[in-house]
Amino acid sequence: MAPIHFYVLNRGGLPATRMGSGTAPEPPFAWADGGFPGGVGSLAPPAAGVPYCSTTLGVNELCVLTLTFTPTDAGMYTGAANVAYSDALGPVTPNANRNIQGTCTTHASPP
Repeated sequence: MAPIHFYVLNRGGLPATRMGSGTAPEPPFAWADGGFPGGVGSLAPPAAGVPYCSTTLGVNELCVLTLTFTPTDAGMYTGAANVAYSDALGPVTPNANRNIQGTCTTHASPP
């Protein structure tokens, strides 16, 4: 299982509220720890101090999301990390979305 960290920066002029998983990631991708945002507290070094996202994100604030990549077979996999959120005017559409890709390789068996 490989963790994939995504950093979220609110570059808008209003706080983001009601943040949560939009469309759930499809296997072999999943939220780490079983759900959005993929962890609690903050990341360990070298990104120490970056908190996991919660339901709100202020203007110019940064947070992190973590997904896992757990393929069962060799091959290339694609998916998306999708975050729904609102601002003072209501739900924002479309959701924030990042395409993701992972590759699983097999290793030769020793003789």
